[in-house]
Amino acid sequence: MYYLFATKTSDNEKVDPEFLVAGIILLCTFFLAGLMVQMQGDDDEDMLIAFDELMPMYCTVIRDGEKEVILTQDLVAGDTLPIKYGQRLPADIRFFSTTGLELNNVALTGHSKPMHITPLASEGRQRYSRIEYIKD
Repeated sequence: MYYLFATKTSDNEKVDPEFLVAGIILLCTFFLAGLMVQMQGDDDEDMLIAFDELMPMYCTVIRDGEKEVILTQDLVAGDTLPIKYGQRLPADIRFFSTTGLELNNVALTGHSKPMHITPLASEGRQRYSRIEYIKD
């Protein structure tokens, strides 16, 4: 665009600056689009950091009949986790029994309210269990 404007003005013609204006507008548009892409990339990184902060760092387990506080990454199959109201839990756990359990999975599912859940085993096999949402 600038090239066309410069060519026309070098011929000493009276030129309407439409090429120059169009070039400046396009340049500003490309600059703003690049800036927006950069800002969205920064937001994605902040969101990943926020999800990392949601993970519990430590949890209480019962091993060999004794309570221990360990890092969540040290959990192994067979550990029993006693849970309390408001506690954050590792994602891969199995509930043996529940009474009035409500989970707040807003960050994971997008549901705006906690949901009362009931574990239902399919054909008696625990690995095929599913969750029935009772309230919205």
